[in-house]
Amino acid sequence: MKRKYVALAALFAIAAAAGMYLVHGTTVPAASVSPVPVEASAVSLKDVPLYVSGLGTVTPLQTVTVRAQVDGQILAVRFREGQHVRANDVLVELDSRFLRAKLKQADGQLKHDQVMLANAQRDLTRYRQALDTGTVTQQLIDTQAAAVAQDKATVLADQGVLDEAQVQLSYCTIRSPATGVAGLRQVDAGNLVQTTDAGGIVTVVAVTPIAVVFTVPQRDILRVTKAVQGAALQQGSGKLPVAALDAGNTNVLASGALEALDNVVDQATGTIKLKATFKNDNQALFPGEFVHARMQIGVLKQVPVVPSQAVLHGAKGDYVFIAENGRTAKLVHVKTGADSHGETPLTGGDVKPGELVITDGAARVSDHAAVQVKLVAAAPRRGNDETAGSSAAPASAPDSAERRPASGASGASDDSDASSS
Repeated sequence: MKRKYVALAALFAIAAAAGMYLVHGTTVPAASVSPVPVEASAVSLKDVPLYVSGLGTVTPLQTVTVRAQVDGQILAVRFREGQHVRANDVLVELDSRFLRAKLKQADGQLKHDQVMLANAQRDLTRYRQALDTGTVTQQLIDTQAAAVAQDKATVLADQGVLDEAQVQLSYCTIRSPATGVAGLRQVDAGNLVQTTDAGGIVTVVAVTPIAVVFTVPQRDILRVTKAVQGAALQQGSGKLPVAALDAGNTNVLASGALEALDNVVDQATGTIKLKATFKNDNQALFPGEFVHARMQIGVLKQVPVVPSQAVLHGAKGDYVFIAENGRTAKLVHVKTGADSHGETPLTGGDVKPGELVITDGAARVSDHAAVQVKLVAAAPRRGNDETAGSSAAPASAPDSAERRPASGASGASDDSDASSS
């Protein structure tokens, strides 16, 4: 019987609260419920860099497949797989005995014809001297002059054959055409190689410097071109800073600069290719590797910045909870820029510097709910100045239903990071 009275009292209390809301259009005063314990951090003003990001591929500036230029048997391999080689280093030596013999033949023929030319020139000189005595005719002199010219042409042809033999012989010593890293060899010593072999002997890839080719959406072309023009006016070159980040889009592998912008949009994907170059002295970028490229195109001056975990996502967009007077939660819809170092810039919304945004416990809070605030310091910056977090937004949820902190800021504003990844 006692339990029945308790249940009836609870029903009366709920009905009274509902009646208050219908009559006065307000909720039960915050003081009538227990405050929700939350953590909050103050909104600060900072200069925030603007980025354009995309998925890219590490591409060597020079890739050379080493092939034999003459047929022959491999006598020795002078490199190790994965070895750093310099241009003109000996990689492979071929059997050169046949070509050395051909070289001797060409040299002998040249010397023979040079002797014949010298003798013909002496005869021509004697004939010309004897012309005045009448012992020779002009016809004989002309015939001898033609013979001298013919011998000169023969000697010239012999010299060409000798030069060709020397070049062919030099091909027996295969040298690296570029400075870089030698890959896995395709043939071993003792094998016969031919000029028609498609796979070649080994591939040499230049790794310092190296390039990253990445794509950005075509909607960002105007922003990129304006940034390039601005950099050209200020620095004398249109090279914008570009950072290459790992597959997790968290750690910076290398820092470089924009080298070129493609001249056509890929209609199949709606993206445009950009090429950035990196010194890559520490060889953190590996040819063929997939990376996230992040290019800075400008700076937002003195905008409100909040910890990224304070930003929530709902059906109406991104929002945060402000702890008014440290006691009552207030829902404020915002527009966000790109997450950077665990912080998110607010490019739209009524959030003022110094206000407290709820960073922990927001999932248990609703608009006008009573809260008990515990102040926390701003999250320390992760990594170095180039490090950036993911800007992928979670699935939307209703503002009054399920909410969860953002793992990164949504690109809801024109000033936000536009990532094609």
